[in-house]
Amino acid sequence: MTLKAIIAADLSAVFLNANELGESVTYTPEGEDGTSIVAIVNRDGTIEEDSGSGMEQDVYASLLIQVADVTTPGRGDTVTFDSFTWGVVGWENAVANQAWRVRVYRRNVLERSAGGHRLERG
Repeated sequence: MTLKAIIAADLSAVFLNANELGESVTYTPEGEDGTSIVAIVNRDGTIEEDSGSGMEQDVYASLLIQVADVTTPGRGDTVTFDSFTWGVVGWENAVANQAWRVRVYRRNVLERSAGGHRLERG
């Protein structure tokens, strides 16, 4: 067995296993139906900005997904997890050409109210 074959087997059996490190997400290519796949999700962080009428949050995450599940990611594709839909903003080949590292983004708007901030899902 070649090293590439061993990496591919470990990727599927260990890393992208919903009972281990992976979690279920829905990947939807632009103009197509979504498919449930397993990915490793890294919630990268949030950048907040005061817009005057409230706060805006740019939220980023990155996912590791198998090439077998998504042949080619693209702008306009979306990924749904944590009850939010995220837009694909970038990708690169990873793990011996067996997986994609996909960068996703969403925006939250927190409007000012008498009692503080209220989250509007973006």
